[in-house]
Amino acid sequence: SPELAAVLQSPFYHALWYSRDYNDLVQWAKEQNFKRKDTSNLLEDLIRQCIQSKKSCYVNRCRVQFLYLLKHFGGSIQVWIEFSRMEMESGNYVQAEFVLNTALLFHPRNLIVLGKLVKVEEKLQNTESLLRILLILRDLSSQKALQLIVDTAQSLARIGGDDFSTTQLLYHIVNSTESQPGWLYNDILQYFINYSGFTSRVSLVTVIVHKFPKHGPLWCSSLCNLLEAQAHPVIVEEAKAYQAHGQKNAKNRPWWELRCMIRSLSLFCANEQLAE
Repeated sequence: SPELAAVLQSPFYHALWYSRDYNDLVQWAKEQNFKRKDTSNLLEDLIRQCIQSKKSCYVNRCRVQFLYLLKHFGGSIQVWIEFSRMEMESGNYVQAEFVLNTALLFHPRNLIVLGKLVKVEEKLQNTESLLRILLILRDLSSQKALQLIVDTAQSLARIGGDDFSTTQLLYHIVNSTESQPGWLYNDILQYFINYSGFTSRVSLVTVIVHKFPKHGPLWCSSLCNLLEAQAHPVIVEEAKAYQAHGQKNAKNRPWWELRCMIRSLSLFCANEQLAE
């Protein structure tokens, strides 16, 4: 199959595939009746057999079994994902990266594959690959793609990647006229809370809360994290006291906690428009 041929471009997998140590798997493959009609149940069973080999510490045997699966089920995303997961769990992130990049040759915009690849590239601290993934995601319009953009941005920030283009991309999402769910903006806000300065966060919060004036989690995230020691210490302490009072007396009344947070922000924040 073309999928198997692509993976065998790796010297690592090529050597395993042609190794005499796993000749018994030729007979194993013949016994599986790959062409039977109920392929979904068959594939699930075969993947379990592969995983069992890994659990029994026969990792290379497991790899060869996955190569056989690619030969017969190369079009299945599940095979690629489980193959890469096995490599990740074995601590072999370089091979996991190769498997996922090869999967993208046949499924170039698959978000499941891209999501797995983001985790691998962060582990390998590969900023160039993460930026390349961002370019792919930028051309996709689904909410899942936007969520993955935020996840990729956070991965880049954690490994010290180029945050300018990432920040610009997130600002583009925030300022877009297209309607997006509140949780997406909340995740974007969390990125800026962790990786940007106080002033830029204030301007961002102003935009976001005007998009979702009744979104409780967004307000709570905004108000809690804007309470920093950026102003007069006495004001900061008073603001935090209001916040603590709200948390203590909320008693399953979110509006009470929110009211105290707003009061604390109005004391603390120099931005009069946001305080209002």
